[in-house]
Amino acid sequence: MTAPGGVAASALGLLVTLPQLPDSDVVSRRCHIRFRHPADWIVTVDTAGQETPCAFALRPVDWRMRLRRADSVDLFTTRLDVYSEGVWAVASERGFERRPEGWVVLGRQGTAGPADSVHARGWAGLRGVRSIGCFRAGPDDAYAGLCDAPSAVVGTATRAAVLEGGPQSEELISHLLATLRFIP
Repeated sequence: MTAPGGVAASALGLLVTLPQLPDSDVVSRRCHIRFRHPADWIVTVDTAGQETPCAFALRPVDWRMRLRRADSVDLFTTRLDVYSEGVWAVASERGFERRPEGWVVLGRQGTAGPADSVHARGWAGLRGVRSIGCFRAGPDDAYAGLCDAPSAVVGTATRAAVLEGGPQSEELISHLLATLRFIP
């Protein structure tokens, strides 16, 4: 069993340090974006029925095993979509709302959670956790209940990235935000 930081617990109770896999780079000149992801995650270009041609889906390499353990509820798949619009316009379109007390992220059944400002070299945006409907993967996609899931909208005056994660993808979202860059 591997713990954060590459430490594995053995059956004898000993802790063994495992080597960390290097990050993998994704560079899309067409989408004007660059980001890094953990090497044990797979990135696919997702074009099926999407409103943006720059859509990426990220899943852990052992996603199917994790899906079985979670009663077929997908807790990890994360989407990263890139738009040719300014960040603040996209934020309003994607469920972030400015209120007198500050920004919030809107969720299912009218819930609103606080949104935090985030920024890095060359971009700014918002990040929060929203309540979403979770579904079981399968032929009927049965409703599994409400889940809290991380969401972020970041970008520039002319380009924005929307990150929407599964309920257990907060660490990946943080990693993506730390490495995401918009390129010419």
